[in-house]
Amino acid sequence: MPRKSIVRRAWQGAATVLALMSLSGCAEFLAAREQRAQGWRDARVVQIDAGASITRNSDRDCRKAVAPDEAATGRYVVYQYKGVSNSRWYRIAPLPDDVQLKVGDLVRVNLESCSLTPIPR
Repeated sequence: MPRKSIVRRAWQGAATVLALMSLSGCAEFLAAREQRAQGWRDARVVQIDAGASITRNSDRDCRKAVAPDEAATGRYVVYQYKGVSNSRWYRIAPLPDDVQLKVGDLVRVNLESCSLTPIPR
């Protein structure tokens, strides 16, 4: 009898661990979904330069929202991120002076706001 009790407890313990693991996976999935809904995407830095030196065009270009002289002389970064069907899209946003990035760095960038700082990954 004691052997059956030990085996049963082991199975119950394993089931509890699996249930907790699956719940934590759901929590991570829901958090990632919420961040995505808020406009955050994983991206790669492809260019850092003065605004006038960036020749790439993008629908998500923060230079359009500032005065032309500020857009030309400000420090901007071009991020490349994947769309729904793995298509590549670009975001051009100002790079704050206190943020140190280099080409090739992986970051989380917000597509909805030009004022939010990218988060290194």
